[in-house]
Amino acid sequence: MTQLSHRREVLVGLDPARSNLLPLIWAVEEARRKGLDVRLLLAVPPRHDTQHVDTEPQHRHRTAQGTAVIENAVGYVRALDREVRVDAELVDGFPAPELCRRSASARCTVLGSRGLGHVAGAMSPGSVVLPVCAHAESPVAVVLAPEHVTQEPRFVAVGLTDGSSRSALAEAYEQASFAAASLEAFWLTQASDAYASNDPTRRPTGRLTGHSKGHEGPAAPRRLLSEALAGEGERFPDVHVEREIMSATPVEDLLHACDHALSVVVCRKGDKGPSGVRLGGAVRTLLREARCPVIVVPPREE
Repeated sequence: MTQLSHRREVLVGLDPARSNLLPLIWAVEEARRKGLDVRLLLAVPPRHDTQHVDTEPQHRHRTAQGTAVIENAVGYVRALDREVRVDAELVDGFPAPELCRRSASARCTVLGSRGLGHVAGAMSPGSVVLPVCAHAESPVAVVLAPEHVTQEPRFVAVGLTDGSSRSALAEAYEQASFAAASLEAFWLTQASDAYASNDPTRRPTGRLTGHSKGHEGPAAPRRLLSEALAGEGERFPDVHVEREIMSATPVEDLLHACDHALSVVVCRKGDKGPSGVRLGGAVRTLLREARCPVIVVPPREE
């Protein structure tokens, strides 16, 4: 993406309470493909200002724990690829705001899943994934599962909507080009976004119906999809595009594609309102259910 080309770091948010292996593996591969550095960040919540509870011991424990997590993560990155430069930072602060602030200078921000399988966890003050995806100034890769690198042909999936296609396509084309993969595009209508929001637990139960190369759906979405693909495709002539229009259940079809994709790219709806409104129902469903890395990009300024 043009606006990100001058940024030279992959920012990884470390979670002291969970395994960071999948996000680290994805970040190192991203850095290797694009010639970037890796920056690790672990934020320790600040001490509480209270007259009744001494929070200093807890803060010291969290700091020591964070230091150990960072040391292990640095060692793991170097074991994966000694040619990739890695820096690390332990800061006092809440993870989501610290990551969002630093995302302004990152090529992308990488997270693991935290509490997305449960509504209480996703909406709790300690949640990191949703607010970072909704507010970050870089693409955010949420690594819920590994890339499906053994699937042939290798492909990146992208979910497009009217008004957000340019931003998502730019990232998806770049991901596909660097991974020597093809691209599969899905048109997500406003109705599909509402469907995902109202029924977030539904998953596809079998093979796609009507899924075939060159499938032709309704004329209006097919025209919009073709127009969206045309511009970015000129910049990446090496990327073959598989045009998919699944108007009946596009979110389910995109979820099915995620079972075989290197990653899926979607754009958040906007930069106004709370996190859930900014992301939209389809993006939230992918973050919860997709079985591949999910890359959420901010809208591109026209």
